[in-house]
Amino acid sequence: PRNDDGGDCNVSNRFSVFKCPGRAFGYSSTRALEDRELVAAEIYIFMNCTELDPYIEEFDSVILQWNPRLTDVQVEKERDKSFSTWLRYRVEQGFISDSRV
Repeated sequence: PRNDDGGDCNVSNRFSVFKCPGRAFGYSSTRALEDRELVAAEIYIFMNCTELDPYIEEFDSVILQWNPRLTDVQVEKERDKSFSTWLRYRVEQGFISDSRV
């Protein structure tokens, strides 16, 4: 991984995208993310976290049941737009028991 500091990547209680430690380089600053940046970061994390693959597949299946004529691009757009809300609902309703989610 980029900026790997050589630490232990086998931390079991974290999602894979957060397991490998790293270190910052260059100038450091802090700022709040704009809403669109926060959404983009959330989508990036969800789509790159292999532990969420079963839920992404379930979401895609539900979307295609509602509208089986959607193209792959349309499903991806719907995923980007609605997956985080759908996942949050599934967790709140107790359908997902993984404490990391």
